[in-house]
Amino acid sequence: MANEHIGRLRQIGFSFETTPGTGVAPAVWLEKVTGALIPVTDTVENTSSKGTIGARVRTQKVRKSTKLPFSGFARTTDLGYLLKALFGSVTLTVPCTLSGVAGGTPAVGDSVSIASPAMTGTIKYIAEGVYHIKILTGAFTASSNATTMTNGTWTATVGGIDNAIFSHVFERAENNNHPAATLYGYDPVDPQKSTYNLLSNLEINIASDNIIEISGEFEGQKIEDDATGSTPSYVDQFDFIGRQTTVKLGDAISDLDAATAAEMSRFKISVAKNLAKFQRLGSDEDTSIHNQQWDMMGDFDALFNSLTFRDYDINNTAKAMRVYVNASDFVIGTAGSPKLLIDISEAQFKEFTVPDGNDELLRQTLGYVQNEKADDDTSLVVVAVLTNDKSTTY
Repeated sequence: MANEHIGRLRQIGFSFETTPGTGVAPAVWLEKVTGALIPVTDTVENTSSKGTIGARVRTQKVRKSTKLPFSGFARTTDLGYLLKALFGSVTLTVPCTLSGVAGGTPAVGDSVSIASPAMTGTIKYIAEGVYHIKILTGAFTASSNATTMTNGTWTATVGGIDNAIFSHVFERAENNNHPAATLYGYDPVDPQKSTYNLLSNLEINIASDNIIEISGEFEGQKIEDDATGSTPSYVDQFDFIGRQTTVKLGDAISDLDAATAAEMSRFKISVAKNLAKFQRLGSDEDTSIHNQQWDMMGDFDALFNSLTFRDYDINNTAKAMRVYVNASDFVIGTAGSPKLLIDISEAQFKEFTVPDGNDELLRQTLGYVQNEKADDDTSLVVVAVLTNDKSTTY
């Protein structure tokens, strides 16, 4: 016996596929707390009688698939792969600031340009005073600082660009064919892989006294041997921590920059993608897998020291919400830090509770669900922005 091992020696490789179901080499090895490729088989029984009292004549496998339940911590690079699998779409952008704005107001979707060094682009998102610019032509680097940006109506002075800092804007792709991934399982027993994996669900748990936790599950085609014997390797990255997090509420996303952070101790985001699988005749595995309705919800805890949250529930009040994590303990680029921002255009609140014990500090819990409402300054009903030092798209 030589292959006995503990779970820490199990490793997970990941790569998005160009053609769903066609395997690709791992682009990244994901850090995990738990997680392994698990074979799943569907069995049918022939329950005919052959003159005995036995329950069945034969059992046969009719479908072979794979699942990968996982848990881990929100890390500044790995998290982007999960967010792309969750949202279905991502755009690489460069974050900057704008000052001295004149002639109008910069807005999401504006086409922008700089004369020298020449650049054209699009404002992909605006939040927390930062403009995330998608580059179309030319270069948008630190040499663009102190130059003038315009969209033909307004003008502004560019600042804050660091050549080693990039932002990734995740939008919900409004289709039922979100990106599929090849997953790899590497351990001392046998390197394995599975193709055509879609994210089934993802949960993000933020507590003030812990690293931000993530968990979820992928589902895909049947396990097969990894004949190439891919070798795991890892990139340096940082943790997102709960104490670095603020949560803001407002009447619209456009109000959130100026909003005061709510005093919460815990915040949870949970998304189910309700996968549907199609198995054609002649195949022993799913020939296609599709995300269906997106269902986002969660809850949060706060001290029970006012009736504000209770009345949101009672009065059927809807609010825009922003979760913003600034990992300021860590430095990327010259003096920047990794950041995570999640905006929800409309959340409706439910299930307000307060414990009724005599001898405990009273904390309130309030649940929420995400509604489909376009905010007044963007058509994005849910968006995430991950800022890190990854210079290529996910």
